This record gives sequence, C-alpha cells and structure tokens, in this order.
Amino acid sequence: VGDDELQSAKDTCILDAQLSKNFSWTISAVTTVIHRCQTLIGLDVNLWVTVIVNGTEVVGPPQELLNVLECS
Repeated sequence: VGDDELQSAKDTCILDAQLSKNFSWTISAVTTVIHRCQTLIGLDVNLWVTVIVNGTEVVGPPQELLNVLECS
C-alpha cells in the first residue's frame, strides 16, 4: 500500500471520528488497510516466492508477510 493510500485512509478515519465523536468503530479503518495490503501482496507476483510442499514446487504470496498482517 502506497504512502498516499495510507495517508488517505488515516485522514478519512480521523475526520470520520471527529465528525461522529465516536472512536469505537475506528478499528475498521485498520482492518481495511490490512485487507488492502493482503490483496496487494496477493496480486504483486514480484513478491511471490517458491516453496516446496510435499516435494512439489509451489509459487505464491510469501506467507511471512501475510502472517505479519494477520497479527496486526
């Protein structure tokens, strides 16, 4: 996710929280950014890696990056 995209998501979240005076739902903005990152990792084949699964080469998104996002 690019810096502009992150800044836009952050700005929108802040504005929504200020206007609604309710911060309880702001975690949804974080969830949106995480899902966007997961999607971009899945689509950017330049990030993909080759792993061996049961003796067969499998190419796909790096699980380490996806795991980090799931723990956020």
